[in-house]
Amino acid sequence: MAVIDSSESISRVKLVDAEGQVIPLNILIYSGSGGGKTVAEEEIADYYHRHGWTIISLSDVKDELEQGFSMFDPHSYYHLRKLKRYGCPIGKRPTKIHHPFTFDIPKTKLPDIDFFTINIKNLNRIDLQFLAETGENKKSIQILLEQIQNLKSNEGLHHLVFYAENQTESMANLTKTGMRFRSDNPDDFFTKSKIGTEKTSGEISSYFKPFLNDYCLAPANSKHNLDISGIMNDQKNYHIFTYKWIKDRRLKSFFILHLLNELILNADKAEHPILFIIEEVRFLVPQSSEGYVAYLAEEIKNTLTRMRNMGKGYGCVMTTQVYRDVNEKVVDTANEQIIGKLTSIKEYEFIGKAMRLKTSEIDLLKSLQVGEFVIKAKEEYTDEVTLQKVKLYMPPHAHKDIGTNFFDLYTKNYPDKMKYYNELIETMNALKTRISDEVNILKEKENETKKKQLKEEKESRLDKEKMRLKIEMAKVQKKTERTDEIDEKLKEAIYERFIETTGKEHSTRSIAKYFKLLLTNGEPNHKAVQRAIAWVQRKRGTTTTTNDVTTKETINDTNKEADADEKKEVEEMYEDKEL
Repeated sequence: MAVIDSSESISRVKLVDAEGQVIPLNILIYSGSGGGKTVAEEEIADYYHRHGWTIISLSDVKDELEQGFSMFDPHSYYHLRKLKRYGCPIGKRPTKIHHPFTFDIPKTKLPDIDFFTINIKNLNRIDLQFLAETGENKKSIQILLEQIQNLKSNEGLHHLVFYAENQTESMANLTKTGMRFRSDNPDDFFTKSKIGTEKTSGEISSYFKPFLNDYCLAPANSKHNLDISGIMNDQKNYHIFTYKWIKDRRLKSFFILHLLNELILNADKAEHPILFIIEEVRFLVPQSSEGYVAYLAEEIKNTLTRMRNMGKGYGCVMTTQVYRDVNEKVVDTANEQIIGKLTSIKEYEFIGKAMRLKTSEIDLLKSLQVGEFVIKAKEEYTDEVTLQKVKLYMPPHAHKDIGTNFFDLYTKNYPDKMKYYNELIETMNALKTRISDEVNILKEKENETKKKQLKEEKESRLDKEKMRLKIEMAKVQKKTERTDEIDEKLKEAIYERFIETTGKEHSTRSIAKYFKLLLTNGEPNHKAVQRAIAWVQRKRGTTTTTNDVTTKETINDTNKEADADEKKEVEEMYEDKEL
């Protein structure tokens, strides 16, 4: 509860419980542009810091490191004058800047920044559901969670996608002609199909595609992995997270959610209570939330609701220019709301209805000047809670004024700390290459195994087909043999007819027609005639030379050639094709 302390003839806001102990609160500060909300947030952060809290700023909406001005001494005349007038402390605060690693880090001199990676084994269900833009227990998420637990300490992003995608294709599919082979492109994670064409494997690949450039998901043994417990217990320094060189807005939100959950999951390691700062929360979780933003709003609400009494205590300060633009789920988590000067008549109407304010209280809001705020509070020695006008003082450190630039001030104040990060970029590029090469070897082995399996399957199918053909041919031959089964008298008659017609063309065919020896397709069975003639010749021990070339030897040759032609035809029809 906010309490107004007037014991030193100056009204000061104290955020304490009934015993006077500083308590964890979820505070929402809103005022129009230039109304002083950032100054109020900085003063509240200093208040908590002076009482032993670790200060962690999770967002940097404008990518200007506005919270990082805490590392500079105040320099503006009006700022110093106000601090001295009200007897406020003066001086910079030790501050550390943190940024997820990306290959877009400028190759120019930059301030001392902790470019960190995230232990890939620390990815949890909330992270994956955010990337999937759903709260459902999708099959792809379940597969990824299982594979994350099985990763070795030196395995990274390409390993995870490779192993997870293998689970989308059962071993039974290895015997199917529709088998998919992996690509040769590491930028597609050597996937079996292009993203989106195969549902589950396509989903898995698409989740991690943005991280190929913003390469901050690293193996568990990476020395650049974020030491979250170290940050939680470094109460001396302010810790400012920025995502200035991350271009993907969705990815920026992912880092905020991941960090928030990591801090909560490690609550038992905290040696100090922790205060989060989320500036311009309406950009992070707007009221009209869809897709990943809707999921983000739900998770931030859940986290802020349950975190107050965890560990040594957690609090949060959020700011916004427009109250009605903040997702109502997040607004409802705030148990203290501080209202500054507004710039829109609609905002007064909206806030009046939302907070059920009286006309006199709305008039109080309209009377505010820059730097003045309204807060529900009670006098220190009374129990009555009322809407009161208060003034929050300037922070002891520098504040970002119009026209000031963090990088210019840093260069001026800490020239010896400016440095290049080319070596880090080369190290991370080597790490990415090493992981990609290892998975490429796995890919080649998998593809070779599949090719071998396919070849064996094709050969097996071919052998079965040949066997089937042989059976079919045997049936046909058996039918033909039935036609050949003619009695000895008919054979003698055929031979006599053959002798009589010697010298005529196609005599064996005409004989077959004469005796009505036909095949199943209606053609003359001239081979049956040839066999009958050969049989009589063997019986009589004679040979005859005719234009039809039907001697004993030539008849046998004719039969052999027919069998050879038949065999060749089968082999040509079912010859192995190149895989």
